[in-house]
Amino acid sequence: MSVEQITARDWLLGNNYPDVAAKIDRVVKGWDKKGTSTRRNWWDVLAGTKAGKPRKIEGVIFPILHVARLRKGWEAAPNYLCRSKDEIAPPVVSQKRWSK
Repeated sequence: MSVEQITARDWLLGNNYPDVAAKIDRVVKGWDKKGTSTRRNWWDVLAGTKAGKPRKIEGVIFPILHVARLRKGWEAAPNYLCRSKDEIAPPVVSQKRWSK
């Protein structure tokens, strides 16, 4: 899998965040049970709000990851989660599905 294709969930599992990946799995399983077809940019969820508050999806509160905020070009938030000083998030990949 190239860097461009890595999902947020894959990155979490490869960087010592299995608990956060499990939260994503719980939300997605709930959507599957409901028959809901949806896409979510988990990096945006894990960056929290611009003001530094955690995001809540389907009743699940997600931690703010330092690397996710850096990926968006935002400053660190209070109480962010960082399990390694060497964390590097994959680059943002532009989606061309809407272009003609």
